[in-house]
Amino acid sequence: MIDFSKIHRFSLAYNLLKFIEVISLKLFFREIHVLNKERIPKDAAVILAPNHQNALMDALAILSCLKGKTFFLARADLFAKDQLAKILRFLCIMPVFRIRDGYSNLNQNDKIIGYCTNLLKRNKRLTIMPEGNHDGFRRLRPLKKGIPRVAFQFAEETQFQKPVFIVPVGLDFSHYWHIGAKLVVNFGEPIDVLQYRSLYESNPAQALVSVNQQISEGLKKRMIHIGSEKFYQQIELLREIGSKTACQSMGLEHQYRPAAIEAQKHLIEKIDCFASEHPEQMQGIAEKVDHYSQLLAQFKMRDHTIESHPYPALALWLRLLLFLVGFPFFAIGAIAGYPTFKLPMLATKKIKDEQFWSSVTFVLGMFITLILFCALLILMGLYLDSFSESLMLSIALVLCGAFAIRYRFNWMKLNSSFRLRKLINKNDPKAQTMLGLRAEIIEFVQQLLLKKNNKPIKKADK
Repeated sequence: MIDFSKIHRFSLAYNLLKFIEVISLKLFFREIHVLNKERIPKDAAVILAPNHQNALMDALAILSCLKGKTFFLARADLFAKDQLAKILRFLCIMPVFRIRDGYSNLNQNDKIIGYCTNLLKRNKRLTIMPEGNHDGFRRLRPLKKGIPRVAFQFAEETQFQKPVFIVPVGLDFSHYWHIGAKLVVNFGEPIDVLQYRSLYESNPAQALVSVNQQISEGLKKRMIHIGSEKFYQQIELLREIGSKTACQSMGLEHQYRPAAIEAQKHLIEKIDCFASEHPEQMQGIAEKVDHYSQLLAQFKMRDHTIESHPYPALALWLRLLLFLVGFPFFAIGAIAGYPTFKLPMLATKKIKDEQFWSSVTFVLGMFITLILFCALLILMGLYLDSFSESLMLSIALVLCGAFAIRYRFNWMKLNSSFRLRKLINKNDPKAQTMLGLRAEIIEFVQQLLLKKNNKPIKKADK
């Protein structure tokens, strides 16, 4: 195993790469909201504990909103090749060994934990995904015991004299796979591990469980958690369909993603309660949601298109006019940035795990864009006398490429709105059924949010 004892040292190359990553992330996401960052204790040992749903993007989200180096743990099989292991060490990532990596390797975790405690002694930030691996569901899974073990080993080595905190971090992506999503990073209340000293000294196993329970509670307050196994898919779509209605009922701004998350969490709690007390009615609602979902897939539409119906014809044509005005910039960006979005698209087709799609798209896109930018800068320098003009023109072409990607996705939304209007004008029976189902689902959501008791909803099973 390679040496990680000097991983904390300053690296100009690391800082430069991080600067590029932060800029790229701002272009990749439509919005980034970082909440309660002031809760991270200063001049203390800190372990960040985020939920893990979106592969590498989770780590990049944490990295982008904090200054300096942040250190991570990743599964050991990624370090099998020496060159890749060196790259991961450069990125401040250390291995953690599992049973599947071989029993003989498990004792190497003691050395890794030693590296972690040394970093904490230097007041460096350590990030450990408490769920262990990623999973593309909006729920918190059972937590591993790695974080409390590292924290208590650090506390023991410092004779419980140096404070160590665990900060739950809720991560939310409005969607997982494509560019243009909304990202929310929400830091929770720090957990003071030293408060568990007496429990740890009398019952270490119970102390690990208690700390994990507090981490779990802190995470669930900062993220969307759908606990139902039976109705997960239906609640996930109900969350999307009823988000605007839930925001309105709570007096929140639907377009502000952190507010939408709070409204969706409230709606999910209502649905969970209703499902547990009225399973037969919930089954009827689930069937309607499934039927609605099937029709959306058949028409190749998303719920936001149906939500906007009826969209005024004049507004649609005005949007189309704006698209025509912006088309020259789209064409320039599409040509200049074609490799940036085409090559990652081809790469993701070969990846079975969909949660890695956005990670691959982002990382490949970032490096391809950097290469293209340098090539454009050199090319412009051959034709322009001024370096500043070459630099500005190269930056403009890169921004046009980012604009082209957003243009394409917004065009698909506009096209869906036109197709829906055409279907409605033709009185298409399936389209009418789709609109009717959504209206019934919204009625169910409205009644559920207004309900102060848990009596059955009479109109839900019509």
